[in-house]
Amino acid sequence: MKATILAAGILLVIATARAQSVYNLEECLDRGLAQSVALANARREQEVSTFTIRQIRGQTLPNLSASASYARLGDPVNYPLVADTTIDQDQYIASATAEQLLFSGGSVRAALNAARSYREQADEEAARVEAQSRRDIIRAFYLVLFRREAAEVARDSVQLLSDTEVEARLKYESGVLSEFEWLSARVRLANERPLLLVAENEFALARAALRNLLYLEDDNWSLDGVWPVDDVTEATLPDLTTHARANRWELRQARVFLDVLEADIRVTLGDYFPEVKAFATYQGSDPSELNPLEAGWDWQWLAGLRLSWNLWDGGERGALRAEKAMKKIIAEEEITDLERAIDLEVETAYRNLTQASRALDGADETIVLAEKALDIARLRLERGLGTSLELSDRNLELNKSRIQRLQSLLAIQNALADLAYACGGVIPNRNPP
Repeated sequence: MKATILAAGILLVIATARAQSVYNLEECLDRGLAQSVALANARREQEVSTFTIRQIRGQTLPNLSASASYARLGDPVNYPLVADTTIDQDQYIASATAEQLLFSGGSVRAALNAARSYREQADEEAARVEAQSRRDIIRAFYLVLFRREAAEVARDSVQLLSDTEVEARLKYESGVLSEFEWLSARVRLANERPLLLVAENEFALARAALRNLLYLEDDNWSLDGVWPVDDVTEATLPDLTTHARANRWELRQARVFLDVLEADIRVTLGDYFPEVKAFATYQGSDPSELNPLEAGWDWQWLAGLRLSWNLWDGGERGALRAEKAMKKIIAEEEITDLERAIDLEVETAYRNLTQASRALDGADETIVLAEKALDIARLRLERGLGTSLELSDRNLELNKSRIQRLQSLLAIQNALADLAYACGGVIPNRNPP
């Protein structure tokens, strides 16, 4: 029976492992970008801008409209001078009109240019949202790896202190070790267990954050990921800054916005000119409008030009144009501040990357030394030459070294993700993750 239960348990574990989804970084990126609501809405804005262009372009094309009406007179209308003649009580009118804008002072063309610029802004915004989503997923992915391995470090520490406490108790019971040493081992174990709970909770929270970014419905998943050992970009800080200024979405959006404002000013300037339209109407009525006594439909053509010109508006157009010109000046000045902010963002990511890379250098050697010191402390304790406090201190040093190495690895990946975003999506001389 015990063997059957054990076999069933093993099969259950295997079935659960098979059912669990495993994601690497590329799969996380693909899923996160495919499910991102923010990115989907940014792409919808691209479609909205296309519809806006079509709307404005429609103003330059002929407009065709049709109308029809029916009315019934309350009483027949008699003509006293014409005997036995009345107008039919049923009145029908129908018409079709074609209208074409000929001149508007360039306002329609300027509005069309503004709409095209708006499309460029929408394209840049979609690219920015995608890059931001990539950065967030990469940071969340490596944070889960960090929390997972930090929890492993905490579990190893608790296990070591637990074994030490058991050994101290056995030695105390056999009279080899004092009660103080045993109690000290118990206290150190009790102090370490809450740290394991904190590490496991932080691991769970990191998983929840990544699960939210990937739009996963359950928690039955794991990551297939290791810390990459890739070359840091050889580009210098000035190179990175130049690259960022040329490729950063916000800067390109700001420059396109200047084109929008310029086109908007031209739209206002067009209001000073008359608007000229050509029209042609084909209309008919029953009875005829020209001869109400004539029965049946009477059709006729009407064509011409229609001019409208706002000659005086109390200075409204001038004030509006001056307002838009001032907004353009403000936008030009804001580009300078935006460039400086991007420069600082690039420099911050670059220096964080440099610092993390230097911190990682020699970390493996430090861990080897700390492990050797821990082995010596364990051996000294077994031979009665050392204390459990000495072993605990060496264990603490090893844990600190392992955590510092993990922090350096995480800091490198975070800095690379931030630098890629700051540079406009791609770091020069390095392939994006």
